[in-house]
Amino acid sequence: GAVELYHDNTKRFETGSLGVRFFGNLYSDDNEKINLGTGQDLQIYHDGSSTSHVAEGTGNLRISVAGGSNQIQLTKGTAPTENIAKFIADGAVELYHNNVKQLETIEHGIQVFDDDGSVQINMSDSAGTTGYVYGAGTNFGLLDKSGNWKVKLFENAQVELYHHTSKKLSTDSNGVKINSSSLY
Repeated sequence: GAVELYHDNTKRFETGSLGVRFFGNLYSDDNEKINLGTGQDLQIYHDGSSTSHVAEGTGNLRISVAGGSNQIQLTKGTAPTENIAKFIADGAVELYHNNVKQLETIEHGIQVFDDDGSVQINMSDSAGTTGYVYGAGTNFGLLDKSGNWKVKLFENAQVELYHHTSKKLSTDSNGVKINSSSLY
């Protein structure tokens, strides 16, 4: 049979054929864990500074939603007023910086956003920034790590190629112009 537990004439806990059920909130002190799985494979706890969901066992940690327009949202605060990331079922993944969408996956790749009229993608390796992909208005190009143009493209207009900070080659409506006194 079922077991019921009451506090102040209010049911707080019961057992049944499917398991246990609690009514109200579940409280615990810091560093107390909720352990799930035979080997305590999933642990949920707060250590006083950080909240952790730890998958200790083998296999993957899966977070799932049904299809359609359902989403997994990571937000800041208890009242979700600032987006961090959205994972939209059968759709995009959106990443935010300070509640402004910066990157979104689309059908054939990614789309990068910026709210100041230009977009910059930093290219980095273990030593730091190696260069940039930059776009603003009708200009697009590649810059070195110091911010100097290497390739500059203009919509429906010229293309420019640079060596260090000097333009060496450009195109115009007549063809190619080489900005050098020497050819190799």
